[in-house]
Amino acid sequence: MLRAIFLAGTCLAVLGACAQNMAAGEYWVDTDPGWGQGSPINGIPAQPDVSAQQFTAPTAGLAPGLHIVGIRTKDASGHWSLTNTTPVHVDAPLDGAEIVHTEYFWNSDSGWGTGTDASINGSPDIVDAVTASLSGTTPGMNNLFVRSKDINGHWSQTNSYPVYVDPPDTDAAIARTEYFWNTDPGWGQGSSTALAGQSEVNNAVAASSADVVTGLNNLFVRSMDTHGHWSLTNAVPLYAEASPSGRS
Repeated sequence: MLRAIFLAGTCLAVLGACAQNMAAGEYWVDTDPGWGQGSPINGIPAQPDVSAQQFTAPTAGLAPGLHIVGIRTKDASGHWSLTNTTPVHVDAPLDGAEIVHTEYFWNSDSGWGTGTDASINGSPDIVDAVTASLSGTTPGMNNLFVRSKDINGHWSQTNSYPVYVDPPDTDAAIARTEYFWNTDPGWGQGSSTALAGQSEVNNAVAASSADVVTGLNNLFVRSMDTHGHWSLTNAVPLYAEASPSGRS
């Protein structure tokens, strides 16, 4: 459906009748059929001036591309306003074609198909998050661009997202790593692990199951460096089954 804006200028009726209340309104697309022969606009307020009025015009039968919508009103004395025209672009309908390639790039576009493969495809619509390497970024504000190509070779629009990249802290080491189950007790209030003293942690976390409930649980892990900066809190879903009767 096509949405158009009915502007205040449509109240300017001929023959000096601007002070008259509006009694009717109509619109047409591309070709003017003549005064009173357009499609009616419902809900025209009975007043001489309107700042803005929205209405819905069907696009059935309109070819994709640019069209012209004409809008005008008639006052209580039967006088018509000037005809205001508005350009409107009608998008081509989505054909549901399968996505075969999704790519991303940072800051500068090197051309269609030359970005980094995001390994997301197989459906007409994508809602998956893109995991992007920070290679090619600089400390500070960067722009991440993402686009997809369907099985017919048609590319989507290129979407952009601002991302702030912190400068690397080369002299910091991990001072504390903690975990908790399901509910965050606050920074520094989780159960401490023995993982510390290095710039990166790739070790497995040995977590007590004392706070685990039967069913789905979330194990959260985070670290703080020697400068007091906390990492993101990482979550891992884990399903806990009830112990068989008679066994510990």
